Amino acid sequence: FESFGTSAQDSFPPSGSGWVAVNKITPTNIRWAVRTDGLAPTPIVFSTKRAIIEQTGLLGVPNEATYDQNLSAQTYLRTPQIVATGLSNITASFNYQAGGETACSPACDYGQLVYSEDGSNFTVFSDAPPLFVTLTESPFSYILPPSFNGKTFYLGVLWYNDANAGTSGSIALDNFKVTGQGIKIDSTLATSKSEPLSTEIGKTNNYYANENGHIIASINSSTAFDYGCTEVKIDKAGSSSFILFSSGSLPHKVADKVIKVTPTTNNTSGSYEITLYYTEYEIRKLEEATGKLRTQFSIYKINAASYTQANSANTRYLPATYTAVTGGGTFKATFSTGFSSFTIGFAPAVPNLSPSVSVTPSSLVGTRTIDAVVTIDEFGNNPTIGPITVYIAKSSKYVLSFDGAATIVPVSGVVVQNSDWAFDGTSNTGFYILTTKSGIVIAANGFSKIGFTSTFNPNSQRGSTVLSVIILDNSGSESNNLDNQNQTVIDFTYAN
Repeated sequence: FESFGTSAQDSFPPSGSGWVAVNKITPTNIRWAVRTDGLAPTPIVFSTKRAIIEQTGLLGVPNEATYDQNLSAQTYLRTPQIVATGLSNITASFNYQAGGETACSPACDYGQLVYSEDGSNFTVFSDAPPLFVTLTESPFSYILPPSFNGKTFYLGVLWYNDANAGTSGSIALDNFKVTGQGIKIDSTLATSKSEPLSTEIGKTNNYYANENGHIIASINSSTAFDYGCTEVKIDKAGSSSFILFSSGSLPHKVADKVIKVTPTTNNTSGSYEITLYYTEYEIRKLEEATGKLRTQFSIYKINAASYTQANSANTRYLPATYTAVTGGGTFKATFSTGFSSFTIGFAPAVPNLSPSVSVTPSSLVGTRTIDAVVTIDEFGNNPTIGPITVYIAKSSKYVLSFDGAATIVPVSGVVVQNSDWAFDGTSNTGFYILTTKSGIVIAANGFSKIGFTSTFNPNSQRGSTVLSVIILDNSGSESNNLDNQNQTVIDFTYAN
């Protein structure tokens, strides 16, 4: 991580290293610096460059690891940010020499290993031994608590001294290293972990199975909500794939492993980032089943009591950010619809259809000939696959007439594609039904217009009525059925 002994600079920090000195007591007459040992006879002697605490000002001894025993100091030597994604058993190690004072508990003047989540506020590892009165270079090694596995954080070395006596020697450091082992990824059915989901925004919660200690998922909430004790469980296991649901004729193939997240109190509008862990074998098998690369996978979220109830209406899928880790990979996405069941898979390119309807004229006086045009737009940048079915509500105020050979409607002059549609005006008492003929496709970002004519009779009344249109769910193999309805208002009055 950092060998100060090979640093190209006498100063601190080494150029481009990312190390930072943070002082908590100011003013101060000591500082962290990278130095070669000076010529003065001081307690701490080193042969190559070290990161040291040195004195400044008139009392300072150039290039020597000394401190002012009569002026309090609290300063941190902070590492660059450490991203431990996919790692466990994280260990910090370095070589050190230290002076200090031992009359207090743990000491009066000493060094200590610390950590920080934000790079500015530090906490000591209470079970890490303090660094003092070790004048011969010695190794230091400390295994971080499991709560640091997979996290992002900073480490640092604190130098603290009070204003009452001590030795002249401060501290010297070299060969600072942070190592870790690859986290084992869980694949076992019904293994789970239950613990409170932190209400602190931006704090990562890692869920390791109680049964084997292997990781299942990580959650980072961006909503200050108390979910309470939250269970993360492998609800379905396997190393192949299955069809979660189909958008028309397009199957959504997903990984066999399904992860269910169940908080004590759910927040259906809570926003969070979730990271799912999959083994290399699980990922490779899904690539083989879908014929797609892992970087093309999405995270599927099933808003139902069980993943077996998944359909296009209750399932959302978002592109995942893939990161390789030891033994597999992670897939990350952000959702804002509460917790439920999750898996990964390839989301097929599906169209998105949406209707609109217009009537000409839309404001009528007396009995009038009108035409109505229903437009089916494709907004998903993908062509339709399979039949499209449209329902148009019937009304006592008018009867729509459909001419399958018409290419234009007479009142508005709009060009229509009636020959692409089969019309059923009798089988349903509440709706006219139209279905695309075999082989008809609405192109990506294209449209199809359907035209009708009618004679509208107010029947000595005035008011308004609605002409509404609905696209049948999953028509043309679409999966977003939230924009499948539209309507227009017809205002009318009788002639005087």
